[in-house]
Amino acid sequence: MQIAFQDIASLEVFSEFQRLARRIFGLTLSLVSPDFAEARLFGPRSEMNAFCLALQSTKEGERRCRQCDRHMIQATAHGALPARYQCHAGLSEFAIPIRVNQRVVAVLQCGQVLERQPTAAGWKRTLLKLKGWKGDRAALEKKWRRTRVLPPGVQDDVVALLSLFAEHAVTAHGRLRMLDEGKNHSSVHRAQAFITAHFASPLPLAAVARAAGTSPRNLTRLFLAETGRTVLDFIHETRLNEACEQLALTPKKAAEIAFACGFGSVQQFNRLFLRARQCTPLAWREKRGRSSKLGLRE
Repeated sequence: MQIAFQDIASLEVFSEFQRLARRIFGLTLSLVSPDFAEARLFGPRSEMNAFCLALQSTKEGERRCRQCDRHMIQATAHGALPARYQCHAGLSEFAIPIRVNQRVVAVLQCGQVLERQPTAAGWKRTLLKLKGWKGDRAALEKKWRRTRVLPPGVQDDVVALLSLFAEHAVTAHGRLRMLDEGKNHSSVHRAQAFITAHFASPLPLAAVARAAGTSPRNLTRLFLAETGRTVLDFIHETRLNEACEQLALTPKKAAEIAFACGFGSVQQFNRLFLRARQCTPLAWREKRGRSSKLGLRE
């Protein structure tokens, strides 16, 4: 089963988990591809740490944040192990690799929290890290002081929880996908069996879909994806195969065979036969008869 970054990013469970993570820990989750080329933020950008948003409001701040994120995302994807690290501005960040068949397909990233309550000394250390950053530092400090605080022990618990969640989310998705594929295959198989058993009767799409246990629209999609043909194509081919057998083995007239095989008219039978076999029913019967006399196969 091949699962790509977009498959993981589209899982609704991440949006649901984001709401819980925001409510309980004040965290905003995002998924990033291992090569840092794609990303999805769960929840509005306005819910991100205000201090981080202020840093990224300048070109230099955005460059530093992206450089830091890129380095840690790629390192996490390469090592395939959860990481808790400090960003360039001194905040704690978490990166959780999401693996499918031992291959990292995405990295779950969140954090933007402090390890301890903000102090004047802590702000001085932060300013040293932000050397060269241009902006309103007084306003920036106010936002820094409002940053969520999670002690180191709690941060470790968050990393463990996120790792467990990511593993189970992907495992559950894989199992559901396999079940869906099996269900889809069964729907197509039931449709084919129903058509084969009732080819001589009218076969509206709704009746076939009902027998397959799905909707007409879904059956149309599944049938085409699995067989490369439409449901109607399969109905016509099933009827034509039976007609060919009757042409070869019985003395029935072509018109009689047409109605016995479920065709609505002789004209429809002739038209579909010519398109599929490149000859008329009578020409096919004559050709088949000559081949049988000569001991040849079609």
